[in-house]
Amino acid sequence: MSWPNPSMTRWLCGSRRTTTGDLRRIDVQPIVKCGLGFRGLGFSWVWKNSEGERTASVGARVEGDENEAYLHLDYRVDGAPMKQCIKLVASPCRFGGVRWLARCPSKGRSVAHLYIGSSGAYSRHAYGLKFDSQRECALDRSLRRREKALAKLKAKDPEFFRRPKGMHRRTFEQLSEAVFRENENFDRLAVARFGGAYSSL
Repeated sequence: MSWPNPSMTRWLCGSRRTTTGDLRRIDVQPIVKCGLGFRGLGFSWVWKNSEGERTASVGARVEGDENEAYLHLDYRVDGAPMKQCIKLVASPCRFGGVRWLARCPSKGRSVAHLYIGSSGAYSRHAYGLKFDSQRECALDRSLRRREKALAKLKAKDPEFFRRPKGMHRRTFEQLSEAVFRENENFDRLAVARFGGAYSSL
């Protein structure tokens, strides 16, 4: 039985709830530290896929210092230009330094991540987003466990893979068992959910 692509799991489980994984996420801390290093000059923040190909980008600029700073974003949403100025908050760390947070323009909450949706860059609370794990059903969890084991094996095919160079044999055997276990687990769950229709998926 061939496994479905992990991107199919929303269809398999019938869930249409929007989650954080559906939108572009801006990690506030690294983008602000990068922007402060450019001393007010603009730069591009880029998203890439697993193959290293560029999938999206935003223009960014950080003005200010550790007392008061602002993040300026310039990007497009559905082809329409969008510009935002977002206030930044420096939260002191216990062992020195600061952790940068963004003040959500909609909710006013200080957050570590912003999500770019149809209205702009806001917190997950403003968009009412749930975490990806909250949308998972048993099929999702089985696929995620399998993908995690395959990633450690540096393989994509759950049926055929080899021990990566430098990996201990015992580790390889444990990861292989995890892949085969989830393979059987997924088939069992799919048959229980879809019955005979699963063979035609």
